[in-house]
Amino acid sequence: MTRVANLPRDARPPRIMLDGFGGNTPALTWFFLQALPGNDKDIADYMDFTNDTIRPRIEAIERVSSVQTFTQQNREQLQIRYDPIKAVEYGIKITDLIALVAATDDVSGGFVDVGRRQYTLRYDGKYRVEELSQLMLASRNGSYIRLSDIAKVEIERNDRQNLAVQNGNPAFSMRIDRANGANVLATLNRVKAEVERLNKDLLVNKKLVMVQSFDASVFIYRAINLVTSTFFAGIILSLSVLWFFIRRMRATLIVATAIPVSLLSTFIVLEITGRSLNVISLAGLAFAVGMVRCCHSGTGKHTSHAR
Repeated sequence: MTRVANLPRDARPPRIMLDGFGGNTPALTWFFLQALPGNDKDIADYMDFTNDTIRPRIEAIERVSSVQTFTQQNREQLQIRYDPIKAVEYGIKITDLIALVAATDDVSGGFVDVGRRQYTLRYDGKYRVEELSQLMLASRNGSYIRLSDIAKVEIERNDRQNLAVQNGNPAFSMRIDRANGANVLATLNRVKAEVERLNKDLLVNKKLVMVQSFDASVFIYRAINLVTSTFFAGIILSLSVLWFFIRRMRATLIVATAIPVSLLSTFIVLEITGRSLNVISLAGLAFAVGMVRCCHSGTGKHTSHAR
C-alpha cells in the first residue's frame, strides 16, 4: 500500500482497518469537542489542535484502534480563484494553468563533478504560498503574464457544509473505534478517564470541553442487569418448584449446591480461556440453570419411583 504512485502531496498514508459486514461496524463511542461560552474563536480553528494533540492521546489508549475527527472537509487549503474573462484576454487555457501550478516542484538535475568532489544538482522549482502568485504563466510581447494577473491566490478553509451544535455550543464530532476483540466496557472506562484528564489539564484553559454523545456502556449494563436479575429469579424459581414437587430437603440442597458449583466452574473456564461475559453467555447460563433443575428433578422422581 505504501508503494501506490501518484498520491496527492497532502494525502495521508493509507490505513488498513478490519471492518464488519457491509462496512457498518458500530463505533465504541462518540465525543463532541465544544467551544464553551466566552470562547470567541471559531470551533474550526481547533481542528489542527485536535488532530495534532487530542487525537494522538486518545489513540494511544490501550485497545483503541482509531479516532476519526471528520475535519478534513473543513481544513485550510490553497485556493486559486481565477477570473475566466482575464484568462481569455491573456490567452491562458485553464488546462495549461492547472498543469503549470501542479508542476511547481523541486527536480533533480543530476550530478556535477568539481575536481575530486561530486555535487548533487537540484533545481528549486517549488513555490511558497506567498510566492505562488508570482508564477509566470506565459510571455506576451516581451511582458510576462503572472498568476496574480488572472487569479487570486489565498489560504482559506473550504466552504463548511456540516455544522454541529451540542448543548447550544458549536462543536465537531469525534468517533472512537476499538481494536478487534477489545473489551467494550474496559476500553470505554479507559477512554473516559483520559478524556476527563484532557478536560482538566488541557482544555479548560482554552474554554473547550469534550462531551460524550453516545455511551454504549449504558445499554450494556442495562442488558447485563436485566439478564442477571432474570438469572437469579430463575434460580429461586427452580428451587421453589423443585421443593414443591419433591418435598425433600436433601434433594433440594443438592440442586442448590450444584447450581453455584456449575456456575463457578464456568467462570473458571472463561477466565482460563481469556473470554469475557456478555449478554449471550449470561443468557446461556440462565438457560443452563433450568437444565440443572430439570436433570435433578428427573433424578429425584426416578429415586422416588424405585422406592
